Amino acid sequence: MDKVFFIFKKDGKFGFKSDSNLTLIKNEFDDVKEFIGELSWVKKDNKWILINHKNEIILKNSYDKVIEFNENFSVVKKENDFFIINNNEKKIKKISYDVVSVNENLILVFDKDKYFFIDNNVNKINDKKYDQATKFIDGFAPVCIANKWGIINKYGKQILDFKYDYIFRNGNDLFKVKNKDKTFFIDLHDNIYLNNISGKYILSDFYSDDLLIIKTEKKWGVMNDFFEILFLKKVDYIYPYQNSYAIYQKNNKYGIISKKGKLITGNIFDKVLWKDKDYFFVIKNNEYNYFSLKNKKLIF
Repeated sequence: MDKVFFIFKKDGKFGFKSDSNLTLIKNEFDDVKEFIGELSWVKKDNKWILINHKNEIILKNSYDKVIEFNENFSVVKKENDFFIINNNEKKIKKISYDVVSVNENLILVFDKDKYFFIDNNVNKINDKKYDQATKFIDGFAPVCIANKWGIINKYGKQILDFKYDYIFRNGNDLFKVKNKDKTFFIDLHDNIYLNNISGKYILSDFYSDDLLIIKTEKKWGVMNDFFEILFLKKVDYIYPYQNSYAIYQKNNKYGIISKKGKLITGNIFDKVLWKDKDYFFVIKNNEYNYFSLKNKKLIF
């Protein structure tokens, strides 16, 4: 489905336009989320409300914070309480724990000094509680018991033993590990990679889109899933890749770069906020806009 609603900001307030610059919902909100289907969360009078594409309020309740909004559900906070809302059925359930993060339809929560995971029906995925934990990426999450880290899958099954000093949150079945003053990567079979390279390159904490971001003394670049260097660029930072593109930073400005190191844009943006379908939501000259990957230009 093509993107219909584009966020714009005018006179300090947010609304939504079409790609032909026609106002669909006037700028009357303090903040907004991207539309998912026919629904969006918008902030007005310091409260978040759920609306449809006709700017009709869907729920009577309003909330202080929207933590997660996806195709299936929303996680929200009101005062000290957390709730999960089925976006289609508009059913609301209270979460009796503090919500830490949400990813891949699983919710990391905290209760009585322990971390554990629940699904979108507020059921625990297993009976384990962890001293520390990170959110799921690509179906797996690093967790910690008694100061040692291991890995579990989305069903709560232990995949790797609790034996590492730290495991970073990574993807594509690769995880950056610290153990006994060494930094390297492991896969889900506990095979070790890049054990001797950490002195030559700084390895990013993120492995995404089959790419590992690396840093030399003066350049940033990426390795592929065979740990071959694809490119090195004189930029100040490269953020994790998403669907073949990444945001880079240079001289306090931001641009977009491809997997092969091609600069899709120069460092022309004040900020690149997020990617939505084939668009990047950007700020340029203090104005909010969308950069189209298809047309290689700004929408407005």
